[in-house]
Amino acid sequence: MISKIRNKWFTVNFVLRHRWEDGDYTDYELRQLKSTLKLGMWIKTYEAVGKRKGTPKEVFNKNNHVRVYMIGLNLIVCSVWMDISKPTFGS
Repeated sequence: MISKIRNKWFTVNFVLRHRWEDGDYTDYELRQLKSTLKLGMWIKTYEAVGKRKGTPKEVFNKNNHVRVYMIGLNLIVCSVWMDISKPTFGS
């Protein structure tokens, strides 16, 4: 299950994945979820490309990156996480 909330200042995505979810084993996250039992909380940050208009040099310029924050829970039978970022790609 994936849910998205957008406004003009930020975007929040909520994701819930469980062990009995349908899917093929080419999906790395689903394969890991079905084969391992994890319990814990995690936080992750990374940078994504902000806007895609312009030349490739402008798009992948260091000044065009947007900070993304992820917070998640692993609850043995399911994983839940949300990521928070500025709106990207003109959305």
